[in-house]
Amino acid sequence: MAAPLVEDFNPGFDWDSLVADLRQGKCIPFIGAGATEGILPPGAELARELAAEAHRYFRDPTNLAAVTQELAAHYRDGVRPKTRAAQRLAKRLLAHAQDGAALPKLMTLLARQARLEVYLTTNYDDLIERSLGQAGRAARSEICRWNRLLKSEDSVFDTGYRPTAADPVVFHLHGRFGYEAVPGGDPIVTGEQSMVLTENDYLDFLVNVAWDVAGASPVAGPAVLPKAIVTQMTRKTLLFIGYGLEDINFRVIMRALVNSLELANQRLNVAVQLARSSANERAALAAYLEWTLKVKVFWGNADDFYQQLSARL
Repeated sequence: MAAPLVEDFNPGFDWDSLVADLRQGKCIPFIGAGATEGILPPGAELARELAAEAHRYFRDPTNLAAVTQELAAHYRDGVRPKTRAAQRLAKRLLAHAQDGAALPKLMTLLARQARLEVYLTTNYDDLIERSLGQAGRAARSEICRWNRLLKSEDSVFDTGYRPTAADPVVFHLHGRFGYEAVPGGDPIVTGEQSMVLTENDYLDFLVNVAWDVAGASPVAGPAVLPKAIVTQMTRKTLLFIGYGLEDINFRVIMRALVNSLELANQRLNVAVQLARSSANERAALAAYLEWTLKVKVFWGNADDFYQQLSARL
């Protein structure tokens, strides 16, 4: 018996509204780690690699935030675990580029939507920027200034820049790193201090974004979230791609941003569920999310979502 089509899991999904929003530029893709599957390791795999190289006991060697928090405490250095994580990711990115392998299909599809102005992500890598470049759409790359040190970072938003379809931006809410190959050695990475990675980082991010949105930040300087980004979020559909509903990134973002901003004109939110559940679990969880987070759920992984969306665009 043939496996059921993905569509069978999503009979009430509002494809017409989503496709119209994408074509008209009334949508902001919000891209998570699941969209890089096959190129970069999942968080649990990266956590195990970092734990293995440290040769010490960890409470949960599959929890990336917990592993990096323990490493930061062990080394008495909050940046060192970020450097090692960034180097491991950079090796994968460099190998992917050297092999000439294709960029993620879903990112490529979204990059070709020529009216989109903003791409949000909690990923640390440059795969979205590369996808946009491949589509002939050079994009700005900016980070969220979520802590005191990052407040002094220059940003194009400070000069009055506003994203447009002709001049889009990739905004990394959890920071990003740059990288350069070193023959026979670990890659050189830069900017890893901006990464939201440890347990403390997630707490700081959540608190600082909440303060910023409330206009009560105790730290002087530019906003954590540029006004141009906040304005776009309040007016457009947010399309969450590559997140699991249990994903700490998804939960933090939904709580810190979506709920705090109280998006007034929100018509559709999509979370791409990375693993299918039973019919009863799907119904119960979808009802819960509709009530608490105003999220409509597509049941399937990022590739399932790509297959359905690409057939309609």
